[in-house]
Amino acid sequence: MAIDVKKMLSDALINICDEKPLAKATVQDIVRKAGTSRQTFYNHFRDKNDLISWTYFTRITGDMRAIDGDCGLYGFVYDAHRYCVEHKRFFMQACALQGQNSLREYMLRHNYENYLNLIIEKHGEGVLTDELLWAIEFNACGAICMHLKWVQDGMTLAPETKARYVVDCIPEILRRYLPVGPTDAG
Repeated sequence: MAIDVKKMLSDALINICDEKPLAKATVQDIVRKAGTSRQTFYNHFRDKNDLISWTYFTRITGDMRAIDGDCGLYGFVYDAHRYCVEHKRFFMQACALQGQNSLREYMLRHNYENYLNLIIEKHGEGVLTDELLWAIEFNACGAICMHLKWVQDGMTLAPETKARYVVDCIPEILRRYLPVGPTDAG
């Protein structure tokens, strides 16, 4: 069985948040906790922020095509936010980091790309009007800003409530192209 080095480093990073502030964690701390070397770390990641973004992508967003299931976007958002709550200390610290290559920057770019790619895969590039592109960007940025506020406020809103709010706020033009879940009339 192959060792998943990236997951090992990600697990180490999450666990370090129980011992020290994420902003003070170093690559040396991460590799020591993971039982690997700096070179192994740099074979997989550019820096600590790259590992943080990878952790977010693989553990929270992953493959957005999963929204095609029975629970749609609602289930996808619910699962992502439930995971955030389970690892609250890590995500509160990771979302607070700012600057170049930060998780905040990654989330904004990644959320837009997820919506865009999902719509293109399901419906083709021909549906991408200026209005739809604007709606994708507006909704993606708004969703991330509200996610960051939710994290900053201590994640007090329950994941199922937050998922419902996210779905309820999706504009009609996006609803035509995204399966929103149990509340989806289609």
